[in-house]
Amino acid sequence: MIGKVTIHPVMKATVSKNSRIVSFFRSSHYWGGQLKARAKALGINRGLKTNTESRFYALILQAQSVKEYRSVLTEICCRDDARRAINGLTPINRTVLDIVSDHDHWALNEQLIRFCKPLVDVIGNTESRDATLADCMLELIGAHRAIMALRAEPDDNLEFASHARTALLRQFHVMNTDLHWFALLLHPLCRKLAISSALHSRKIETAYQIAIDLASKWNWTEAAAKQLIYDIKAYYDGEPPFAGGIANAKAWWSSPIISATLHPLKAMALKIFSIVPHAGDIERLFSNLAGVQNVKQSTLTIEHMEMLGMLRAHYIRILQERAAAAGKPVRRIHGHMHTHEDGGINSELARELNTEFTWTTPTAGSELDGASDRIPQPEDITEADIEREFSNLEVLAATVREESGDKLLPSVSIESVYSLPELDSIRSGQVPISLSQEANVHTDGAPSTWDPKKLLLELGI
Repeated sequence: MIGKVTIHPVMKATVSKNSRIVSFFRSSHYWGGQLKARAKALGINRGLKTNTESRFYALILQAQSVKEYRSVLTEICCRDDARRAINGLTPINRTVLDIVSDHDHWALNEQLIRFCKPLVDVIGNTESRDATLADCMLELIGAHRAIMALRAEPDDNLEFASHARTALLRQFHVMNTDLHWFALLLHPLCRKLAISSALHSRKIETAYQIAIDLASKWNWTEAAAKQLIYDIKAYYDGEPPFAGGIANAKAWWSSPIISATLHPLKAMALKIFSIVPHAGDIERLFSNLAGVQNVKQSTLTIEHMEMLGMLRAHYIRILQERAAAAGKPVRRIHGHMHTHEDGGINSELARELNTEFTWTTPTAGSELDGASDRIPQPEDITEADIEREFSNLEVLAATVREESGDKLLPSVSIESVYSLPELDSIRSGQVPISLSQEANVHTDGAPSTWDPKKLLLELGI
């Protein structure tokens, strides 16, 4: 989704310019050292962020790091020896000087960060072992609400802003599938969000149909299928044994208060909440293997790589089990993103990027031993790499027919699909009221102090 937002020509040029700045200072022994020393003197301990190929959110992390270095870059690039050769030292590349002095570039970079930050936060909040389809939908809805509410700044590119909102809305409808919606409905805090008075909101009859279809595919008995309908009705109304709710949906459905034998909806919910909606573990496995065999260490056999990978995964699992047994958090913490320490949906507002991300230092290790003998590392990415990834994305967008999701037009707003005011109640952990409570919502127990006949006369009845 971030890729489809940043594919706009203006932002493609912006991320390419960011990459050019980072590449120059990472490959230059002298200027990289000057940048690091000056940044340290100003209290900036983070380095310029490198990219990871085909991870578009890494482009946003790089944009944030370049933004934080703006004052240092401007100061360095204003020096005489940065603009012309002095004492035999090579000045800073003219293209880099032009980018750093370009006000429009910094304005576009700021706009890129503002529009993509909520999507980067979604990745941080959902790429964990206990994330569910409901988490994904809730975070996605929250991110869209945040982006749609962004105010235009004086230097914003309005064409990009329009493109970004259109791309996000289109992708939202693609991801708003029946299964994702049903998972959201089955989260005890999200019942009123999933089914509301919004114009295009799915209805409880949709839940009946989805549940029956799943029961049929799973070869459940007719009796269990019938009970499913009764369970869904009681669950949505918040009636026992489905009253209440907590942030961790899987833990709530695992409660012994609800019997899976008597209430098959529990069994269905546990199956749905056991679905891992991302490939984060697999990506981390390959990332770990890249640390074992890299450019400098490339003689291991496939058999040895497989063995080391399995051993590492096994030891990580043992450590996580021990941590869980000791009551310690086991959710993965990202250096460049944030995740919840506890399971369940997000109940806190995301903090700013510059307090959450850890950047790789530009002068670590052998990277400043000289540009001529520097060995490219797997995490490096060039402008050609960026252009290739954008080209692949354009080809994919032109060839893939987006037939999944809710089948609604891209022009249909999120507000007409989900009741967005419910998000604030969900984030605060407020349990939806039951049907019986709704029936008595206007009764406070105080005696009536108004005259029915007088009221009707005032209304002209």
